[in-house]
Amino acid sequence: MSIHQTDLLKDFGMNLEYPEITEEEWDAHTLAWIYENEQDPRAAYAIGEYYDDHWVFWPNYKKAFNYYLFAAERGVPEAQYNIANMYEFGDGVKKDLVQSVRWYLQCNIASLCGAGVEGIDDLINQLTKEEYELAQSLVKKDMKEVDIRITSARQIVSQ
Repeated sequence: MSIHQTDLLKDFGMNLEYPEITEEEWDAHTLAWIYENEQDPRAAYAIGEYYDDHWVFWPNYKKAFNYYLFAAERGVPEAQYNIANMYEFGDGVKKDLVQSVRWYLQCNIASLCGAGVEGIDDLINQLTKEEYELAQSLVKKDMKEVDIRITSARQIVSQ
């Protein structure tokens, strides 16, 4: 069992000593394996969701941030939006409006976000011209979008 698998299972209070495994333990184990062995941004996003907003456990925003960032850097728009939001409010990371605007702009390129600068003009107005230009320069216009929605899974299964 890898360090990611062990950490994820322990973080969610899952018993590592008994061979019986619950469905949730299996999901966490599987996600950790996929993340570690395949470097899959969809698995990283799902693990980030476990840490960010799990219905049983207290959130761990620092860990959620790290997994979301991995996914965001690889084209998951939902992760890009979450990273922007975490930078905006300082959840799990030091508050940084330049990075927040950068990730909102990155997400706006994707079909998920698409609100344009109008949706974040309140943040942009808090930046200097130089800071806004820096945020814009960090956006990767050629980043390939990774679709994690159920419709993409259905397309894969039906092939």
